[in-house]
Amino acid sequence: IIIITSIRLKLILVLISSLFWLLEAFLGFLRLFFTFGLVTKIDLASLTMVEDNTDTVKYTYDGDGKITVSSANTSIATVSVDTTTKIITIKGISSGTTKITLTAATGTNYNSATATMTLIVTGAHYKVGNRFYTTLAAAYDAITGPEGTIIVNKDNTDSSNFTVASGKKITLDLNGKKIIKTTKELTNNGELIINNSGTIEADYLTILIRNNSTLTINDGTFINNGREDIEEYWFVIYQNDHSEAITNINGGKIQSTRETSSAADYSGVTLGIHSGILNMNDGEIYNKSTGITTHTNVGGEIN
Repeated sequence: IIIITSIRLKLILVLISSLFWLLEAFLGFLRLFFTFGLVTKIDLASLTMVEDNTDTVKYTYDGDGKITVSSANTSIATVSVDTTTKIITIKGISSGTTKITLTAATGTNYNSATATMTLIVTGAHYKVGNRFYTTLAAAYDAITGPEGTIIVNKDNTDSSNFTVASGKKITLDLNGKKIIKTTKELTNNGELIINNSGTIEADYLTILIRNNSTLTINDGTFINNGREDIEEYWFVIYQNDHSEAITNINGGKIQSTRETSSAADYSGVTLGIHSGILNMNDGEIYNKSTGITTHTNVGGEIN
């Protein structure tokens, strides 16, 4: 009986040992094929930035593998990563779309994993301080104080809504570049100063610049090509219903390229000074029909 009991005990111990071995093997299997705490996300699923700017995004990672980051197209953007702060730094190189990939290598207890984001880089058309912006409106919005300067960085076509607010003073440096406005006239309710050679051209607009306050043009070329579907009027610079409005022209060239329609009094007008004052100290006016108009009912003074 004692011999039989001893044999049974040994079998039980062997069975328990085998079970522990199988459990350890199973846990090893889990560690090998299942992932815990890998790259969980990049905070922004996609990012839009402006070329020549440097921006950052944060990522989240709970593992212990080595982190690397890469750009699918380094001619559009270059990237680097700080694994201590978990921040990816992105430098926009040129306009376009690319993919940014964050890779976590296999660590001591974690498998490898990747996270990918879409990056869109837009053109650096305007500059305010050390930052670049794609639209004129975005550049204006970046000026948070009462005054500031916008430099045109590249030739571009702009359809944004640019309005200088009352009490704000904006200097627009054309910097030898050309802006084509396809929609949304430039509106000035504050003080707008335009400097340096360059061109602002209206394509399919009735008014290029609507001045309701103080406008000073020191240089540049300003062209309105008019609209074929509207024959009532089109102006390069227009002042109306604001008796305090003043336009100072100290240089540059102002041109309307369309001829006056027989159905309208004001089509093809270069300067419509229907209220306020025009001080023309220098510069040139070109047109195929009417150079300057005033309105006898509401005023308009020319010096």
